[in-house]
Amino acid sequence: MADYCKFSFLGLVPLLLVCDAVAYGQTADQIRDSQTRNKKKGHVRLEFTHFSGSSTEEASFKMACRNAIDVIWESAGKPKLPTIVIRSGRIRKGLGPFTRYKLSGDQTFAPAIVLLRAEPRDRKKIIFQMGHEFGHVLAGPGGHAHVQWLEESLCECAALFALRENSRIFSDFAELESEKRYARSLAEYADRSIRITPPVKSLSKWYADHANYLMENATDYDFNLPASVAFLRYFEQNPTAWETIENLNRGP
Repeated sequence: MADYCKFSFLGLVPLLLVCDAVAYGQTADQIRDSQTRNKKKGHVRLEFTHFSGSSTEEASFKMACRNAIDVIWESAGKPKLPTIVIRSGRIRKGLGPFTRYKLSGDQTFAPAIVLLRAEPRDRKKIIFQMGHEFGHVLAGPGGHAHVQWLEESLCECAALFALRENSRIFSDFAELESEKRYARSLAEYADRSIRITPPVKSLSKWYADHANYLMENATDYDFNLPASVAFLRYFEQNPTAWETIENLNRGP
């Protein structure tokens, strides 16, 4: 399984995104120790803006966003993160979803601004898109272009993880048949991507075979799916490994 997560970019930066990892010169234990000192209890602070639906749709939208974020954030050890400003609505074709950072007065990046394209009632798509964009928030700003494909693959993994974890949670507590159907629909939404993805025996070899294409086409999500699904298998078995994603865009 460790082979899924071993890469060497530019021949300079070894990156191993699992427990025996070395991420930018730190062991996973060192990463966890440093992050534990910076944990905060509570929730990620969310602000919603430009919502154009009904009050019922707005409540459903907010709950789906929170559901997507919480399962990843709690797995990552509840790190301290900037406020996330979430904008939704029926926006023009070709715009969003995306995550942007706004510089604060002291030149730090806060808050994170997320734009979603999902319709307010489409909770499956909201969870999927919010899971992906929260992956970017967790990774932080300033990613190197040569590893953008890795961030995008991990974010797509986060989207699938959010769907499947919420399906499991809703299944555990569902009493009404409508709740059980909803739980199944979340898993089915994720599984249709997983089913069409051929398994990869060695992700490091897959990367070596396709490195040039990946660097030039980082957001080709269909092409990246073998990486996303391989990561998903690992994170579902080792959810606390989401802690390492905070170090993805940090330099030495």
